[in-house]
Amino acid sequence: MESPVVTIEDRIEVTEEFKDYFDGFIPFEEKIRRFVWHKINHKGRVNKNDLTKLVMKEFRVSKRTANSVIIEMTGRYNSLKELTREQLKNKKRKANKIKQKVKTDMAKLKQLDKRAAKRPLTREEQEELRQTKFRLYQRQNRLNRLNQQIEQMEESLKSGKFKLCFGSKKLFKAQYYLKENGFRTHNQWLKAFRANRDKNAFYVGSKEETGANSQFVVSYNKETDTFSFRIRKEYAFMKDKNDKYLTLVGIHFNHLRDYFRKAALEAQKGFGEI
Repeated sequence: MESPVVTIEDRIEVTEEFKDYFDGFIPFEEKIRRFVWHKINHKGRVNKNDLTKLVMKEFRVSKRTANSVIIEMTGRYNSLKELTREQLKNKKRKANKIKQKVKTDMAKLKQLDKRAAKRPLTREEQEELRQTKFRLYQRQNRLNRLNQQIEQMEESLKSGKFKLCFGSKKLFKAQYYLKENGFRTHNQWLKAFRANRDKNAFYVGSKEETGANSQFVVSYNKETDTFSFRIRKEYAFMKDKNDKYLTLVGIHFNHLRDYFRKAALEAQKGFGEI
């Protein structure tokens, strides 16, 4: 039986050192994400080792950080590709349904035209003709939009290039309607957009590494019943060769703590506590 996968969220108080580090590191890592996405999205399949070396050289980061970003962005690429396939199927189903309705409307118009050729239409028939024409116009417009979307999706799947907005598409479009979205100036919007875009740090674990994640090690202290985090700094943010780690101790979790404790104890086997 596989171990359960759970998501744990917590809000913790951090030191100024932590805050200063991540204020600089998160936008830095986000820049790497966009770089890696560009490489994957424009080439489709890429050699992971070559891309890892390129990221390490371009941004002066550890191999582990480079791999973490590449794994994350490869996952997003594959997810978006699969999502596009599913959306394409749905769009085609909708388009086929509308095509059938368009045929029905056109058959109705043809029938009414035949009547009109023989005699003047009654008031009810004239209203039916008007409504049918209006309904047909709307359905044909919707069908045209769907066909355009289908064509774009098919082209994306064929070329292997997909659109991904870092920072949310909704907030990106807000720049064109500043007042309606509560912004006074474009600079105010840009600040909000970047803050929303640059807000996540991602650490990929591995069973072969210290604490199952050499970049972000979690340990559990049985005596105090608390957790500790140790984060390895990136080279660009180290003051000197001894300035390697950020450490937080005495952390409590109110929810799903048993899962977290079990995972932490399993990961730190043979490595001890921080």
